[in-house]
Amino acid sequence: MAFMNEWVSEEDIKKYNLPGVWMKVKGRTPLQYAWTIDRDRSVFLIDYASGREEFSNHIDFVLCWDGEIHKARLISDPDHGGLENVITTWYLIGIDSPSDSHHNRDEVMSMLKEALRGYKLSGVVTPIQNHTAVFDF
Repeated sequence: MAFMNEWVSEEDIKKYNLPGVWMKVKGRTPLQYAWTIDRDRSVFLIDYASGREEFSNHIDFVLCWDGEIHKARLISDPDHGGLENVITTWYLIGIDSPSDSHHNRDEVMSMLKEALRGYKLSGVVTPIQNHTAVFDF
């Protein structure tokens, strides 16, 4: 199964302990949960913070894979051809993975790229039909 953008159900909020994940990365929980998930591989991506003004394209993500929390800060540079055809270039500022992770850095980076392809422009918030993700990392 590929990554899908969804509003998270109450059942999944409990199953994946999303309040616990959010408290670890943000210190508080959101009013509504949205994610990009691949259920078959037990991995999901959530954007949990973004910059303001000239840094509004700086986005913090949590990639939760097999229960491990990998935090990534990226810069999003979308080139809009209208909402029908969007190309987003992603620049990695940094990634923080647990020191005892079961996944090496290359595996995490590969999974992050795959999840960002599914995330497209802004996950379930802005549905895009034709999207291309380009990576500068």
